[in-house]
Amino acid sequence: HEHRTLRISELENAVFSALDHKLLNVFEKRFTKRYGAVPSHVTTLAYDALSLIVTLVRHYPENPFARQNLLNPNGFLGIGGIFRFTEGGATQRGLNILRVHDGNFDVIKEAPKKFE
Repeated sequence: HEHRTLRISELENAVFSALDHKLLNVFEKRFTKRYGAVPSHVTTLAYDALSLIVTLVRHYPENPFARQNLLNPNGFLGIGGIFRFTEGGATQRGLNILRVHDGNFDVIKEAPKKFE
């Protein structure tokens, strides 16, 4: 489906970051097939939160929510790509770098698959 952003001429050649749409599209198709509706962006955040809980409980059953487990420098895989938490309480995400060009979003740089 077409984004309204692509029709704004002033945004031609604009560069921005975005979640990995390949992963988002897979989730959206599965969700729509199962529930008969397109998921909102809030749905993806809720799914990531639940997925994080399941991952932590599986890998660290004795104390899944210990600070060192939540601050895993390798991060976690979410619906829109990788993410991790920092000591300061921020969330870092691996994002695509996109550019608006000729009515399309061109991927300038793919989202990383792991944190360095």
